[in-house]
Amino acid sequence: MKTESEQLWYTWSTRGFGGPGFQIRAASPGFLEGSNSVVPENGRIQALLAHARYVPPANTKDSGDIPPQHLPVSLAFIKVKQEFVLLHKCYCPPDDMNASSNFFSHMITDLPEVSSPAGPIAFTAREAIATWGSSFWKTKDELPETQIELLPVTFPSLQEPGTRVTIEHEKMRGGTLDRDDLKKLKREYLEFILRAFLMRQPGQRIYVAASPEQVAYLLWGLTHCLPRTLEGMRDLTFTTYERLEMERVSPFYGLKDEVDYPVITGTCWAGSTTSDLPAMYYQDQGVNGFALNCYSGRSTPLMPDGVLARFVLFAVDCLLDENNHTYRELTEILKQAEREQCQDLTHFMRVYISYQETLSQNDVQELINIIKHRLDNIVDEEKMLLADLERLRRPNVQSSILQWIARNRSWWENTCRQDLVSFFACLDKYAHYPLPSNIQHVIDTLYATMSELGMRVAEQVNQALSSDHTDYMYFWMDMLELTAPLHQSPHIWLALVQNMTAEDLGVPVFQRWWQIKGESIFQAIHQGLKLPVDENLVTPLTPFGKNVVDKILVAIQGEDRWSIDNWQEKLIKITSPRQDPAVWIYLFEHIVTRPFDPIYWEWWNAYGKHGAEELNRLGRQNSNVADRLYQLGELIISNIVQIITQEDPLKGMQSSPNWPTWSLWNEMFSTLIALADTEIGACRTWLDLWGNLWPYVFTPIYEQWWQHQGAETALTIRRCAEKHPQSEVAQNVADFIFESILPLTYDLVDLLLEQTEEAAQRSARNNLFIVLRVLLNALPAHHQEVVWLNADNNGGLLEYLTQTIQTSVDEIYPWEIHRTLLETWAQVAALGTHPALYAWLNVSWGTIGRLLADKQLPDSWHHMAIDSVLLKPVTLEAPQLKNLLQSDQSWQAFQHVLQHDIASAETAPLALTFFHHLVEIDDPHKGRVLGSLLLAARALPDVVQELLQLARLTSEETATFLEQDGHEMLQLQEWPAAFTTVLHNYVTGLDASRLSEPTVTGLLCQLQQRGASEESGISAEIALYVNGWLYIEKLLSEPEDSKRWVRLARSRLGQMLGLQPEARGALADVLWPILVRHLNSEMDLTRVLDNLGPVLTGTTLEAEAETETGTALLLNMATHMAAYHQQQPDIRRLVPYLKVALEQAQETLYPKNEAFLLTFFQTLCGDLSAEEYEQLNRQSELWPLDYKEVWQTYIQQQRNKNTARVLAAFKKAVQNEDVEVITQAYQQVLKEVAYPGTHVNQQERDIALLAGDIVSAYKLVDQGALFQAHQGVLQSPYKDRIRYTPEIEHAIANLPEVPQPKAKTTRPLLKHRNSQMLTKIATQPNAEILKALEQSVQETNARTTIGTVQSKSIMLDQLNKIHAFKRLYIGYRLSILDTQIKNSPWNSKERSYYKKEKKELQEVQRQNDQFLRRKALDDLIDNVFINSGIESRIKQGQCGIEEFLLEQRVLEQFRSFQPDDYVALVKMHNFTETDVKQVLRIFRRRERFAERLLKERYDLDSWLEERKKLYQDQIQIEVRW
Repeated sequence: MKTESEQLWYTWSTRGFGGPGFQIRAASPGFLEGSNSVVPENGRIQALLAHARYVPPANTKDSGDIPPQHLPVSLAFIKVKQEFVLLHKCYCPPDDMNASSNFFSHMITDLPEVSSPAGPIAFTAREAIATWGSSFWKTKDELPETQIELLPVTFPSLQEPGTRVTIEHEKMRGGTLDRDDLKKLKREYLEFILRAFLMRQPGQRIYVAASPEQVAYLLWGLTHCLPRTLEGMRDLTFTTYERLEMERVSPFYGLKDEVDYPVITGTCWAGSTTSDLPAMYYQDQGVNGFALNCYSGRSTPLMPDGVLARFVLFAVDCLLDENNHTYRELTEILKQAEREQCQDLTHFMRVYISYQETLSQNDVQELINIIKHRLDNIVDEEKMLLADLERLRRPNVQSSILQWIARNRSWWENTCRQDLVSFFACLDKYAHYPLPSNIQHVIDTLYATMSELGMRVAEQVNQALSSDHTDYMYFWMDMLELTAPLHQSPHIWLALVQNMTAEDLGVPVFQRWWQIKGESIFQAIHQGLKLPVDENLVTPLTPFGKNVVDKILVAIQGEDRWSIDNWQEKLIKITSPRQDPAVWIYLFEHIVTRPFDPIYWEWWNAYGKHGAEELNRLGRQNSNVADRLYQLGELIISNIVQIITQEDPLKGMQSSPNWPTWSLWNEMFSTLIALADTEIGACRTWLDLWGNLWPYVFTPIYEQWWQHQGAETALTIRRCAEKHPQSEVAQNVADFIFESILPLTYDLVDLLLEQTEEAAQRSARNNLFIVLRVLLNALPAHHQEVVWLNADNNGGLLEYLTQTIQTSVDEIYPWEIHRTLLETWAQVAALGTHPALYAWLNVSWGTIGRLLADKQLPDSWHHMAIDSVLLKPVTLEAPQLKNLLQSDQSWQAFQHVLQHDIASAETAPLALTFFHHLVEIDDPHKGRVLGSLLLAARALPDVVQELLQLARLTSEETATFLEQDGHEMLQLQEWPAAFTTVLHNYVTGLDASRLSEPTVTGLLCQLQQRGASEESGISAEIALYVNGWLYIEKLLSEPEDSKRWVRLARSRLGQMLGLQPEARGALADVLWPILVRHLNSEMDLTRVLDNLGPVLTGTTLEAEAETETGTALLLNMATHMAAYHQQQPDIRRLVPYLKVALEQAQETLYPKNEAFLLTFFQTLCGDLSAEEYEQLNRQSELWPLDYKEVWQTYIQQQRNKNTARVLAAFKKAVQNEDVEVITQAYQQVLKEVAYPGTHVNQQERDIALLAGDIVSAYKLVDQGALFQAHQGVLQSPYKDRIRYTPEIEHAIANLPEVPQPKAKTTRPLLKHRNSQMLTKIATQPNAEILKALEQSVQETNARTTIGTVQSKSIMLDQLNKIHAFKRLYIGYRLSILDTQIKNSPWNSKERSYYKKEKKELQEVQRQNDQFLRRKALDDLIDNVFINSGIESRIKQGQCGIEEFLLEQRVLEQFRSFQPDDYVALVKMHNFTETDVKQVLRIFRRRERFAERLLKERYDLDSWLEERKKLYQDQIQIEVRW
């Protein structure tokens, strides 16, 4: 940056850059060119010199008329082209060189940049006017004659600190002006110059008639009132004096048009006070410019707007230090404006406004509006927005906002509120987006601004609470919620709470404040701020929480339950124990240290216990909290001990008046102190409690504590000592045991042994048990061996205790003590085989189960106990013994002992006796015990024989035993002879239905392998059965090979004649379903009779020939074949069975043959339909004549029975049923009875026809036809005998007076009188079907018509139903199409059509709801043409209507496709099942008709398009649909 300026002297001289006359006398190097000379012809030089001329004031004929010192001096700051120039001009009196008038002009160019709060800026009028009166300015030529070059100029006072100038230069010295000079002016002159400058428009000038000094004063005051960055200040030019002629400044040099006049021009007149500035400059509001005549006081009338007027007065006050304003205030404003680089006046006025102590409402609104406007363009307005936000953050601005909000609530409600809401909307808008750092800074500043405003509003709320002013509280709370939303500014609400005093909580308005916001405030504070907890457990909310606690304590003391609930609920919502533990500990400390009050229990159950639990959990995680809780625990222990000392030790605490107090402190202690073996401090505290209670160990009080808490306390403290053996707790526990518990135990044993009286023994024994219980719970593992073995010279406590057992341990020690002792000793390795243990394991049958169930005891101890108990008679009841052996652990122990006993002849009776007892009680685990004992006694045949005799196994038990419990026996190389009998019973009684079980096949295969060995030990008979069963199993695994299997069955199964009856029956049940499924010829059936007869009947072939077993087998096969036919109907499969049965009947004597055939036919054909009978009749034409005659006779009998059944049902319906049942029964008669007229009388026929008319009209929804049919019934003689259904009665009751029948739906079928016509129509094929089709179409009619197609109405409710189900059905149809595409041949038409349909449906599925509705309308239109096409094809006999009916499976599949959506649709639209069927009929009819067209080589879409073109004039749909 250039720091040196150039200077130039211009005057009349004989020396310089030119000839004698006015010329450039000297210049600095910047003006020199070429040969170090100034070229006057240079354009820049010419422009500069145009302003160098000096003209004396008007009315001065000769400059000599006025003393030189009285002629005005001109200091000008002007713009020459694009360059600012500082120019000093003055008059020079005549001298030796020049006898005439002269002037001297000193010019400085290349003015430097100057420093400002915002950085370097261009040289301005403020720096220019500061040179007034500077000694630097030259007024005459004082250079040597030969010197024509000047030094560059610097402005040291304007340079940045540390700026260095590297060339020789001349320094500009400061001028003489300061603020005191302003006092020489009239105040109104300063106000005018400032007003005029602020009001001027571009091109307007200000003229001041005054002495140059006064003009300089005014200029100094003006430039020190405004920031130098203002656009007007940057362009401000001035001159303290120029001569004015006529209406403008006279030119200095050259032509008038080349002169650029300064913005502010000073002028004066010599010796005249009547002169004045041109009148045009005195126009109101400075239309043509502005004028100030300081000689006469005349000035241009000015009326600036409010802000400008206020600023002018404020600025002048500051300049003059008047009206309590100082110059410092003004300089602060100017620095801020320059810091923000204010360029326009509006911006500067905002800066000024923000520094006022109190802003007007308009000022506040202006500041808010500009921010609101800039937030809409945050990127481009970033810097200005930051500055405006900083203004809004100023305390005086925010105070003014609150002042005007309170003063003008209408403004708040209608304007300010919405503006602040928009600020928070902006914060929310950018809250969840990553922003550039500069934009984020803007958002952060906006948030800080609103937070500071919210903080001030919070102060107003605090004041309202302190003054108990409800209205103010509501008002400021409303504003606080807006200026500091809880979710965005929780810290402000925290400050609000922190500023509340204890007194504030007692005023009524606090309760109202809590009701409207209290709860949510603290929730948001905790969620948003995550308040830190210091080492003293204090948080920012702690003081407020303690104030609330004080309220609770006062309420408790006064037993004010409402206040307790009120303040405790508040405390819970203010802070939880986890959030502010200090508050809750403070509460408990005061509760504990105060005298007990019965209301404590109410408080504890309602609030205290939950708080204590929270503190308990927190104490496990925070050591500081734990330490405070331990201190609290010591206080509670003191309370507990104090209560005990006041009680009678022989009485229980529950009967004491102090029981509530005792219970409370105990419960509070156990809740607050988390007892865990990992918490040494907690265990130390509990051990302290335990030690304080030990003196009362034999009292009911201690027993109650032990049962409730003590036992678990001891165990936990013991575990802690074991985990931390070097801890203080471990040392204290050891001292407690060896110094207190153990000596007392020895004393009690001695006492027990010494006592002879029962009562004394009982007391000593009970006390011993109490102490042993304590010892067992408290004794750590590392002290076990010392206590039980080496505690003293007498061998330890184990042997000492053993002395107390005289006969059985059960008689002395309760099981719990006994068990605990054994478990404790089991952990001591040295006690594993100690002789003293035998007395402790000699238990009774009543105890053995509990002992065996204890998994902590060694197995050897279990075996010792069983050995002892087997020597005693079994005293357990059957259920108890069964339960004992049901446990795996118990059974394994018994098994070990029983196997050991039975393997020896000496001890075997013990095991046999116990096994016999198990058999007697029917133990379910008998097989398991038997297998174990057989395996152990295999070397003792007599014992094995006795075992099997004792077992008395049934067939099922034998199977279970061999398959599950006898594996180890079967794997033996040799087994006892008695075991073979078991195998024989198994293979002859095997249930064939179990052959697929792995256990059965595994056993048979194992036996087969042994049978293949020469030394197998398996008899030939058993091997034969084993192979036969495996052959049967082959059929089960390969049923498709049934024919081959039957051919070979005789050789494989022919010798299995000894099957038990149950096994034979089960075998038949397994074989027949497989055989009837795969055997389909007479030869196959004959082989079954020949090859399977022996095994299924138990007789040989020779014996079978003399019996009638074949007929029994056929009847059995008929039953299974009939069942198979129901699943897979195929008449041809029945024929072989009929023919074989007829052949078998010929070989059977009369009358058994007829009974056999009748039973066989009824079994096989009893459920066949009439059509199936006809098919069999056609098959029978090819049979032998005698077969055919027998069959035809049977068929005729069946027809006669069926006719009688149908006629009986019809006659019963005529007598007793309603019209629908009658109609259905009569249609059955017409279909299934030959010559029905010969069986139905005229009366029955008339009733049936009348009923049919009613039903047909009702189903066709034809009110006219229903009316006519009803009138026909009323006019008939049968009106009392014909009964309607409730639905038909309702329809008739709601008929209009005389409805007209529908022309399209009235048919001869409805006219009961024309019975011949009815008969004619009924005999036509498909007549009933056509009627059903038309009924289906008619069911879709409703009241609102939206158009017609071929005279058929399209109804609105039809459209609504189709539209409702359209999307769901598309999804269902797509699932069906996937399967159809997969199953269709690769290049078939069907596959192509299905793929095309799938693509179209997928496209429709993606469309919106409006598009689906249009498609639904298209479906209804298409349905009319499709129905027409179906009818024409039915009439032509190309197809039947059954092809187009709705299948039940489709309805069920559609319901189950998306059941939740289906149910929702039905409920939403209140659809009935009929509605659903109507819709599905339309969809399904379209699909079936499309498939019909494919067979005819047509495409449905093309077919429909042709029909629509052909009948387009018959398609009339309202435009709105």
